[in-house]
Amino acid sequence: MPLSTEALVMSLAGFMSGYYFSGAFVFMPAVLRAPPPLVAQQWKRAWDVGRIVGKVIVTSSAAGFAYLAYTEKDNIGSLRFQLLTAAAGIVGSIVPFTVITSYPFNEAINSQLFNSNGASKKSDDAPATDLKALVAQWGQTDFKRSLLAFLGTAVGLAGVLA
Repeated sequence: MPLSTEALVMSLAGFMSGYYFSGAFVFMPAVLRAPPPLVAQQWKRAWDVGRIVGKVIVTSSAAGFAYLAYTEKDNIGSLRFQLLTAAAGIVGSIVPFTVITSYPFNEAINSQLFNSNGASKKSDDAPATDLKALVAQWGQTDFKRSLLAFLGTAVGLAGVLA
């Protein structure tokens, strides 16, 4: 039985939504209950994984929806084309959203982690606040990113079914 492109794209998008959902609704509540040294370790591990996994699944999902829309190029006015194009745009918007909203927190948190390990990496742009508060604020941006992932997946599913 051959795997359809739609099934592959929806599997990627579903994984992406679940990945961001688990970060926002499973990881964040647990990590914010931990003591500060454990918060630092857990956040660093999640960040290290997310730098690879997040990029791959967002890029793959957005490209998949864009490809499905491209296959509908003869039917540009169709609802399917419009929904798939919208899904590609919504999922693709996770990248600039992350760069604009999450990177400042990443830099500030990493600066504190490096400073606590004796290294001298300090960003002048990093807000001065405690690690747990920074991770909580980062979690709020992660929650918003999960909403973009879910919305893009839902719109993409509607496009596939249209």
